[in-house]
Amino acid sequence: MGQQWRTSHLLKRRVEWHTKQPRSAFVTMGHMTPVKKKFKRRGMFPLPNLLTTAALFAGFYSIVAAVDGNFDKAGTAIFIAMVLDSMDGRVARLTDTSTQFGKEYDGLSDMVSFGLAPAVVVYQWGVARLTEWNVAWGRRVAGCVSLCGSGLAWQ
Repeated sequence: MGQQWRTSHLLKRRVEWHTKQPRSAFVTMGHMTPVKKKFKRRGMFPLPNLLTTAALFAGFYSIVAAVDGNFDKAGTAIFIAMVLDSMDGRVARLTDTSTQFGKEYDGLSDMVSFGLAPAVVVYQWGVARLTEWNVAWGRRVAGCVSLCGSGLAWQ
């Protein structure tokens, strides 16, 4: 008669303990061995959020500097926001403190620092130059409109 193999002790089955929060365990040869789960800390973690807040303030400062006409300071503030934004994600991943709030807050900071602030800087810079070139700009716009209108007339 052939050799019989008992494989039941080699198989591991996952069972759930019937408690309020089920815990995973492995049954091996009748012994219960709990599986260690990674504990996820909850709360607000100050270091990545401080870097995100600093990037957000740099974006706001860029907007204020652009409205005041300080375009050099506005560009520098956007660059500082870029550096701070690259640091906050790295710090959150290195310290394992990334949260859903941090991701959403970083998205808000990115929107202000890299969406709104550069648009306001370019708009303010263009408006400041537009008043200097008002007559020439008006003639160019009128010429373009008349050329487009004459092109439509020929079709």
